[in-house]
Amino acid sequence: MAGWAAAPAIAAVQSPDAADPIFAALERWQKIETECDRLLDEESDGGINQSPRAEAAVKAIWEERLLLAATAPNTTLAGLAAYVRFLHHQSAVVLERSFFESEGEHNEQLAFFESLDRSVALIAAAHGVIQS
Repeated sequence: MAGWAAAPAIAAVQSPDAADPIFAALERWQKIETECDRLLDEESDGGINQSPRAEAAVKAIWEERLLLAATAPNTTLAGLAAYVRFLHHQSAVVLERSFFESEGEHNEQLAFFESLDRSVALIAAAHGVIQS
């Protein structure tokens, strides 16, 4: 199973502010996601049948996603840039797995995330917070 790793969001930031809770939330989610992927690879049959441990891991990752959604960047530009990069990346991953779009159909939501990600990254780079 391809992961929904948050690594691009965290890697883009030069010096995360320890006071900004978004970085801990992104790292916590990434660890849970990695463990969930490992369990699904080892303990599922590739379909809807999963072991109880894999089912618990899937539930944990969705619960962690809700906690992550409730965690707002704490007024740091680096936190905002990491969070927007994460949202953009996750939107692309989800759309890649979607069965509901026609081949070649343009997704408006992803276009907005791409634009927002570019804008925040340019502002953050101008302030020396992330690498351009």
